[in-house]
Amino acid sequence: MRTFLRLLLATVPVVSVLPAASGSASSVQVAAARATPQVDVDWPAFLGRHDLVWEQLPNHWNEGPFLGNGQLGLVAYANRGKNRFDFHLGRSDVTDHRGAPDKKTSRGVPGMSVMHDFARLDLGRIALFPAGKIKDGNFRLDLWNAEITGRIITDLGELRLRVVTLRDRMVHAIEITSTETNADGQPAPWRWDFLPGNPATPREQVFPGNRPGYVTNPNPRFTTHEGVPVCVQPLLAGGDYATAWREQTPSADSRTAVLYVSTANEVPAADRSAAVAVADVRAAAIAGLPSLVAEHRAWWHAFYPRSFLTLPDPRMEAFYWIQLYKFASASRPDGPPIDNCGPFFRVTQWPGLWWNLNVQLTYWLPNPTNHLDLGRNLITEIDQNFDGLLASFVKERAKIGDFAWVLHNHWLFHRHAGDWLALRDSWLPKARAVLEAYRPLLRPQPDGRIDLAPTESPEYHGFQKYPNSSYNLALLRWLLDAMIEADAHDGTPSPEAADWRATLANLAPFPVDEHGIRIA
Repeated sequence: MRTFLRLLLATVPVVSVLPAASGSASSVQVAAARATPQVDVDWPAFLGRHDLVWEQLPNHWNEGPFLGNGQLGLVAYANRGKNRFDFHLGRSDVTDHRGAPDKKTSRGVPGMSVMHDFARLDLGRIALFPAGKIKDGNFRLDLWNAEITGRIITDLGELRLRVVTLRDRMVHAIEITSTETNADGQPAPWRWDFLPGNPATPREQVFPGNRPGYVTNPNPRFTTHEGVPVCVQPLLAGGDYATAWREQTPSADSRTAVLYVSTANEVPAADRSAAVAVADVRAAAIAGLPSLVAEHRAWWHAFYPRSFLTLPDPRMEAFYWIQLYKFASASRPDGPPIDNCGPFFRVTQWPGLWWNLNVQLTYWLPNPTNHLDLGRNLITEIDQNFDGLLASFVKERAKIGDFAWVLHNHWLFHRHAGDWLALRDSWLPKARAVLEAYRPLLRPQPDGRIDLAPTESPEYHGFQKYPNSSYNLALLRWLLDAMIEADAHDGTPSPEAADWRATLANLAPFPVDEHGIRIA
């Protein structure tokens, strides 16, 4: 990290302000002009050196290239045993809603569990079956254009693919050109099949019987709507989500075709998702792939230059740009916050949003990279569900540090925006509530020092509780200091500020030994 910071600081221009000579341009103006970076970047070439390249065919979910528009996503990989190539689909807002039949999700409803009541659900996959037996292949994830290109080699020829998850439409587009031929020289046709996901919570799939009496959602049903095939997944709590797909041959050359795939989620409404998904694929087919790709690329080509950074270490530089691509693929302002899957779904025992370190770490990225818009969905989630979230942490007060850390993300967002009004009117009342949640844990000592009762340090020793955990001491110090700063910014500190200062001054020091700061 120290090396990274030194490299980062090396890219920041240093400006000296000197007295201006009479009649000459202001030295401030000259310095400012010199400090303005002239970024003349060949973006396709610059980002192209960091593209993800598969020299062999990916054979598992955790090996595959991935695309997303912040709501829809997919991961592409082969299933050699079934001689098919899967595009495993995801949509970030497809969750159960068993505790809130009148809402899209029961997240934030007291007593509801992410494991079973509002868990993410598996859409399934659109599967490509070549005519021949799959032998190998290669792929490239083009960061600049946010698309996958590659080929699948079979014993009858090859299928060349271009795959795009369109940024501003809820549609995936998969273009195929085939050279596969039968023994008589005639084109050998590929085929598509939609394989629906298991409609049970993933937690129950990983640990059967985890919740006694759990009842899975109904089986999916296949139908057509306006001549377009659709898979509709009804939910026990009401409503449904649906995936539609339509293949289009752009020209008389039947060896090239484009498949459009869309998943719509109109929960809690029923019998509406199919129509929305079909409308999306039909509209995409009418617009045509060249027009759709132009729209898509315009968004991504505007995205990257807002975050320009170059480093002399190629691995660190690649890591930076790949994380930016991943975050933009997983987040959009009008979508849900990024959970443990994002739009790249897989069956997991952690099928949702986890607040003990996952979401906090995820959302550090958009602030310093000039993409506050992509971090807005977490702020919306906190604002809309603050009372319910706080109540869940107060119920297990030893975990309150995790929620303080969430509030740090809220603070970081507004500090990077320079929005002191939001800090005072939106963040500070939440900070007061979290501080009050800490109060029962404060233990004044005879010498005036304030110790902390046993609390957790996330993921450490099975979430055991320890007195004076450095995790909570650090968060409480930050919280008090930030409250004092935000409260005083308009020049009229509140009467509470004196108590905040006294608590900060007397808070127990970090526990240390000869190796440095201890966990507790």
